[in-house]
Amino acid sequence: MCGKKDASYWCWDGIHPTENGHGLIVRLWMDYARYDFEFAGHRAILVCPNGEPFSGKKKWLWKTEFFGAFPNAEIEMVRQGYYLVYLGISNLYGCDEAVGYMKEFYDYLTGKQGFAEGAVLFGFSRGGLYARRFAAAYPEAAAAIYLDAPVVDLRSWPGGKGSGQGGRTEWEECKDCYKMTETEMEELYPKQLAKELADFAACRIPLILVAGDEDVVVPYDENGRLIEERYAGTGAPFERIMKKGVGHHPHCLEDPERIVKFLLKHS
Repeated sequence: MCGKKDASYWCWDGIHPTENGHGLIVRLWMDYARYDFEFAGHRAILVCPNGEPFSGKKKWLWKTEFFGAFPNAEIEMVRQGYYLVYLGISNLYGCDEAVGYMKEFYDYLTGKQGFAEGAVLFGFSRGGLYARRFAAAYPEAAAAIYLDAPVVDLRSWPGGKGSGQGGRTEWEECKDCYKMTETEMEELYPKQLAKELADFAACRIPLILVAGDEDVVVPYDENGRLIEERYAGTGAPFERIMKKGVGHHPHCLEDPERIVKFLLKHS
């Protein structure tokens, strides 16, 4: 994908692919078999590692959002023998409906397809909502979690109620998904979030957290730090990587060895 980017394949930020753009990402997985299919009315992707099939359960990782974006760590995980999956539920912001779709997909993969009971969840940006809420609801389904500049507090993003930029359109969509009014988001959501974070930390799932210290889209102090504080003292395997002078992008690390090493050790 060299040269000038075709606007029909990329979102406004030049980083996240549009629906048309997903077809180009096949090139990124040219060394691995990729299958695109539909599951329960949603687009799904499966990437298979090379080599002989496993005799036991298939090890796998689940990129909960933005398939193909900043893929250094997942490429290395696939090279290590992990299957990579994605389910396209982008505009549900990790709400209960999204978690329900994820459970259906999980049951399909672990049932009919022979995948291991515990997945490694990758939650980038809003994908952090999906990873965190699904893992809290079904902790047995998460072997380890990698969160990168994750959205944690909806009021921060897309709400823009703190120091972050927010997103007006996304905020309206988000409130609809969570079936909350503006007032309810201000009065009821903080208590709901506090309980969610407590439940999530209590699961003690191995977690690695990566973020930029100059993120003005999803500010760390309003998001990632909430998880870091909850994990403190739980005894769960936890590691934080702060990238100095980095904003919301780029996600991951140019050399993902530290991330992959943590995930392989704890999953």
